[in-house]
Amino acid sequence: MHPVIDKWNELHREYLYFNKPPYDFRTSDLAKYVGVSRRTIERWAEGKSLPKEEKIRAIEEFIKLRGA
Repeated sequence: MHPVIDKWNELHREYLYFNKPPYDFRTSDLAKYVGVSRRTIERWAEGKSLPKEEKIRAIEEFIKLRGA
């Protein structure tokens, strides 16, 4: 798996299970930002597929914009 996807997984789990503000890392928000479906994000998170480099950069940008 790609390190950016690993970081996303970590932040997403923290948001889901610990609801740590100011983080807001919903799959649907990332999917909309990156321009893919929620299921595509889930496949990446599960390691079933890998995003293209342009999507990796978009995920990195999303994480930075969220303050992580």
